[in-house]
Amino acid sequence: MNAAGYQTLIVKFSKPIKVLDEMFDDAEAWGVTTLCEWINAYVMYRE
Repeated sequence: MNAAGYQTLIVKFSKPIKVLDEMFDDAEAWGVTTLCEWINAYVMYRE
């Protein structure tokens, strides 16, 4: 879907978000502390 210059990004995961969030315990290594922050950073990078 394109609306006002935006595209919808649908992300499906094989594990619950809570489990995936635990991957980001090392914020120094990832540069973020949650999966949501990582996705937002990825989307901003692509713009």
